[in-house]
Amino acid sequence: MATASDLIRGEALVAQSGNINLGEQIGKGFETIAKSIAEAKSTISDWGEKEAELNDAMVLVDTDNLLPKEAEVVVEFLTAGKLKYAEAAKKASRIADKSSKEYKDLVKIMNDVNTSFKTLAKEKQDILDARAYVKESPNGFSGVNSLYEDSLVYFDTAKGKASLTLNEKGHFVTGNKEFRNLKSPSKKSLINKATTQVLTGAYDKVKKDGKELTSNELEKAANGLIASIMETKNHLLTTQQFLLDPIYGGISLATEEEVKGKNKEELIILAKDRYKQLLKEQSSKGKKDYVEPKKPGSKYVNVYRTDTLIKSMDDFVKGKDGVKEVRDGSSTYQVVVGEGKTDEEKRMNTKVYLLKADGTTGENFINLYKKDAAGVPILNRLDFRSLTGDTIPKQQYK
Repeated sequence: MATASDLIRGEALVAQSGNINLGEQIGKGFETIAKSIAEAKSTISDWGEKEAELNDAMVLVDTDNLLPKEAEVVVEFLTAGKLKYAEAAKKASRIADKSSKEYKDLVKIMNDVNTSFKTLAKEKQDILDARAYVKESPNGFSGVNSLYEDSLVYFDTAKGKASLTLNEKGHFVTGNKEFRNLKSPSKKSLINKATTQVLTGAYDKVKKDGKELTSNELEKAANGLIASIMETKNHLLTTQQFLLDPIYGGISLATEEEVKGKNKEELIILAKDRYKQLLKEQSSKGKKDYVEPKKPGSKYVNVYRTDTLIKSMDDFVKGKDGVKEVRDGSSTYQVVVGEGKTDEEKRMNTKVYLLKADGTTGENFINLYKKDAAGVPILNRLDFRSLTGDTIPKQQYK
């Protein structure tokens, strides 16, 4: 507050410089004094407006959608804040000198309470928004969050598992962490989606042309992955996400134990190696599923692996260089020539048995021959394929 001595010092200053208007400086001094006096004469009626401001701040806070224990914490906080505010207001209203430190400290308490209510209202909504987001997008978050404590606490809070309190500034606290300072959980990386498309494309390409990816192509694809990682802001986090989040076929390239504790350089090497291996496997799968394109003038034929076996038994029955027993995998099949007066009768009574473990014939058998539409005995290939489980042919060209 300006005093008479302030004005005297102002007059002395004017005497030192002809550029300062004495009347103007004295006028400013009187204006400052008048303002201070007016403030000092304020009455208790001023607090009606201030308390209205507090009530407005309290209106912003409600307990809707909070868990019961959280609602209790909020109510206790508002009640304590209201009492604290009222006590400070009561003391401040009795102080005439509003420029004093004591008065300013009390006003600060009142303002802090008011601000804390507004902070509480905002953070309560932030928590409700987080809960809604986690509930609506349960599969949208990265597996890397399990490596970070902040993310785990965030999820616990969003799922209502955390015990929340409020500090004096109106910030929600769980454990020793303020909710507002928690690191938001990471979403799944777009790199995983992109590499899945690359893996699918690699399989389709090899299946179409029948040529597996070369070592140079595998290396080039892996280097492309690393380049994508290096374009992100957080190389470590992105690499962790790539390894832990599901990729092709819903599998992850590494376990949490393999990722935890490793630095960026180690993880990039691991990511590159695992990606190349998966790409190589997709290439091999495409080669296996490759079907040679039809050539002009050629025809597809179905080839069964057991056709040569049944032909060998047919030769045995006809007295040629065939065999009585054949093996298919771990199974053994034996032909037993039937009885009859004619060769045709013998053939129609000939059976093929699946031998049991002790080498004896069992109940699983078929007739080696059947008659075609014209009544001519032919090999019973269809039943033999069923007996051996050879029901899916390979397509070849004549």
